[in-house]
Amino acid sequence: MANRDLLKEAIAEAKSVKETAIANAKLALEEAFTPHLKSMLSAKLEEMDKDDEDVKEEVESVEEADAPSFERKNSPAGDSLKDLT
Repeated sequence: MANRDLLKEAIAEAKSVKETAIANAKLALEEAFTPHLKSMLSAKLEEMDKDDEDVKEEVESVEEADAPSFERKNSPAGDSLKDLT
C-alpha cells in the first residue's frame, strides 16, 4: 500500500510542478511580447488615424470642388442658364 500512496503523491506533485511551469512560461511570454505588441498596436492605430485624416481631406476637397456646380444648379440664375443650353 505504501508504494501506491507514494506513487499517487509523486503524480500529484508532478501535476503541480507542471502547472507551475506552465504559469511561469505564460508570464515569461507575456513579459517578452507585451512591449512589442503594444508597439505594433500603437503603430497600427496611428496609421489608421492618418488614413482617416486622408479620407476626410479628400471628402472636403471633393465637397469644395462640387460646391460651385451645386450652387449653379440650384440657384435661380442657374435655372435660366440651363434653359439657354
